[in-house]
Amino acid sequence: MTIQFNDTVSNRSNSVAIQTAQGPIRLRKFQVALAKVMAGTANARIAFIGDSTMVGAYADGVNAYNGNRPSSPPLLFQSNINKRRDIGVTGASLFCDAGTKPGNASLALYDTRVQYGVSWFTNLQLTGTGGKLIASIAGALGSAADETLTFTPIEAFDTVDVYWRKVAGNGTFTIDVGGAVLATCAGSGTEVYQKTTVTKAASTGLVNLIRTATGSCFIGAIVCYNSTVKEIEVYHQGYSGSSSVEWSFSNATYSPINSIPAYSPDLTFINLGLNDTLTNLKTYETNLTAVVNAALTTGDVVLVLCTPREVGKVAVQEQLRQRVINIAYNLNVPYIDLYNRFGSIDLSPSFYNTDNLHLLKIGYQDVANAYADFTLG
Repeated sequence: MTIQFNDTVSNRSNSVAIQTAQGPIRLRKFQVALAKVMAGTANARIAFIGDSTMVGAYADGVNAYNGNRPSSPPLLFQSNINKRRDIGVTGASLFCDAGTKPGNASLALYDTRVQYGVSWFTNLQLTGTGGKLIASIAGALGSAADETLTFTPIEAFDTVDVYWRKVAGNGTFTIDVGGAVLATCAGSGTEVYQKTTVTKAASTGLVNLIRTATGSCFIGAIVCYNSTVKEIEVYHQGYSGSSSVEWSFSNATYSPINSIPAYSPDLTFINLGLNDTLTNLKTYETNLTAVVNAALTTGDVVLVLCTPREVGKVAVQEQLRQRVINIAYNLNVPYIDLYNRFGSIDLSPSFYNTDNLHLLKIGYQDVANAYADFTLG
């Protein structure tokens, strides 16, 4: 079965393949979650896993990351759904550093909702779902401002879930919302990927994580929502520079394979492959299968075949593309064929940045439209 649709940005007729070995897929788990949203009984969660093309890198044609978050496919998807349906959609969450490492661009320049005190930085060692964990440095405490990581969701919220690495020897931080300390989180015991939840009256405001005792602190995610409003939560988990290798890490409780299920997505889009051109094909298939299986533990999965790369990468990209299709059939999950949708770089030149790898905003909008068409029609 193939769904045909007309794209409003490019005015091209394209197709989204949903045929698998066992017949048409209707995203049954997500449809159940969506029905709960419509009934006002629960939220539905959609996660977006991918590389720099999920982050929206070079959407403005100039900057790798600075200011480009609003032009990333998950944010454009969110806007698209808001326009199509009378369904609330929120993206009041932060997942790791999105791959915006020091030397490229800081997370605060990519995501203006985030502000760092000088004791906080993007960790370069610990990989979680959506990039490197955000960390504070071990050692003597500085001023309160130095020790504060601030996240400011645009939307009103009454609940905050903070995911963090809890282990003996780590430091202590507080969760402060609007000047009120609502929880204290201290390292102890055997390592776990801890979720600490605090609540308050619904409003906009600041979420401050403040280190209060010596030792390092590691944050994987901050998820905010209004428990009285049932809507779709968009989890922006793109990670610039990542491949199936990083996403299949499983060596720690916060590693992607172990932490993807912790967020309980009802639907996960997985777009990995552009950075796998040097990965052994069998290894790629093994890694990607592991990522899909992790996401399937809580919801539906849609695999995404990457947009075309420069001419010199066509042959290996075709091979990777076939591996994605193999996984889709073997695991009975649907896929979106962006490779076929775009045709080639030559056929969609206005969509691409000059590096012939990343897209411009119009290209990312086209990708977001494909996601939205697939999800809600």
